[in-house]
Amino acid sequence: MRGGEATKHHFFESFKMALYGKAGIVTKGTEDRLVIALEPEAASVWCKKLPAEGFISQNHGGDSLEHSPGTQYIVDDCGGGTIDITVHEVLDGGDS
Repeated sequence: MRGGEATKHHFFESFKMALYGKAGIVTKGTEDRLVIALEPEAASVWCKKLPAEGFISQNHGGDSLEHSPGTQYIVDDCGGGTIDITVHEVLDGGDS
């Protein structure tokens, strides 16, 4: 994301949270309980919770997906006439 795009993204995220507050969906002190995620982000979180069987890994083995910092993985969403490909990397603390 370029600088201008990042600024717009953060502006609209803040704007949406303000709207959720006005609608009563989010109240002061509970902002961290609502996460608005794009489809690739939601798919990434879901994949991290699934068992490893059925996943293709570099070493073609293992009982679970690797969640250590530096692990990189791709989420492909093929359907609806489009193909969305996102690349993720596990950061320190397990976030991606």
